[in-house]
Amino acid sequence: MKRRSLSLWPVIVAGALDLVSVLLAFLVIRRFNTDAVIDVALIGYLVTPFAVAGALIWAQTLDLRLQGDPGYRRLEGRRRLKFVGLLALISFVPALVHIVYIASFVGALWA
Repeated sequence: MKRRSLSLWPVIVAGALDLVSVLLAFLVIRRFNTDAVIDVALIGYLVTPFAVAGALIWAQTLDLRLQGDPGYRRLEGRRRLKFVGLLALISFVPALVHIVYIASFVGALWA
């Protein structure tokens, strides 16, 4: 019987998206009082938490598909799934930077 495990791709994708969002958040923080980085903030807002949540959904779908396989390493799959969930939770931190910047930008338009 062949042993199968949950793919590492959702973990890699979620981690990479978190990293991209953190880097974009640093760009936004450096120019917070300007209008120059609204596009960067919008991209960062879409990347996290939405795209990272998509990676979590992807991992959960893979986990559910593999649960019927008798060779599935369920414990390892659960660990990877929890790690992607943790990455999704962490993704809200840089998302807050993007949200605050977008809110201040929109607020300045209405003022």
